Amino acid sequence: EQWEEILHDDHWDTDHQTVRWHDKTGKPFEKWLSMVCLHYPEYENLEEWTYFSRLNQRDALRFAIEHYRTSDFCKGTLIWQFNDCWPVQSWAVQDYARVLKPAGDELRRLYAPVMLALKKSDEKLVVWAVNDGLHHEAFECDLIVHSGGERTVHRLPADLDPGDRRAIGS
Repeated sequence: EQWEEILHDDHWDTDHQTVRWHDKTGKPFEKWLSMVCLHYPEYENLEEWTYFSRLNQRDALRFAIEHYRTSDFCKGTLIWQFNDCWPVQSWAVQDYARVLKPAGDELRRLYAPVMLALKKSDEKLVVWAVNDGLHHEAFECDLIVHSGGERTVHRLPADLDPGDRRAIGS
């Protein structure tokens, strides 16, 4: 959001009545705040709040879309609100000035015909590969693990027919 365009004083914080009025997420602010603060540092100003809340939106969409694209029961998702028509805080992935938010940028990867996703399963990190394209795809990817100052590279081969979705390594 371009807060300068809608806030005409120096009191720029999340409790400002204009900021609250421009919140069109449909959630109580305390709920929205708790979700962002669960994953990101405490914000110090309105600009940080805007940035962290946009990153949180990206992460939530990433989690949901990867979940459904890697599942056998549902292989698609729908983005309900793509853009805003005026300065608001909302679930849109493009702001009113037609600038993609971080979630909008992430959609390129999330909806690519071939997608890799990381999922935590018990104490393991599992690498999933999805091929929703029209052609067979064979490739290798490197999983680089940093732990205790050590760096380990695991080369993971993937051989996917159209429509395949499977774990390729952990």
